[in-house]
Amino acid sequence: MGFASVKFNDCFVVENLKIVQGSKGLFLGMPSQPDGKGGYRDMAYPVTKEFREQLNTAVLQAYEAKLEQMAERGSVGRASISDQLKAGKAAAEQAKAERSPKEKTSRGAER
Repeated sequence: MGFASVKFNDCFVVENLKIVQGSKGLFLGMPSQPDGKGGYRDMAYPVTKEFREQLNTAVLQAYEAKLEQMAERGSVGRASISDQLKAGKAAAEQAKAERSPKEKTSRGAER
């Protein structure tokens, strides 16, 4: 679903945390790299269950807040693409209707 970086006490950063959709909902995956055996090995991870839960909660709350912010920003003053296309089609039809029909000139008159 996304990636996150966490800064601890303005002195230590952990990057490439993964926000993953699992069968039980969202969870936080730790940064990892291939282990040479066909799997992956976490490169950084919480030592205690309590800190894992705290980190998971903090990152997922920030993720949800960012999604809400993006949704609000996208809906404020902007129509959906479908609405924009409909409005463009209506404007084009109106402009076409407002144009005076071209008068046909006879070929004899042009000569």
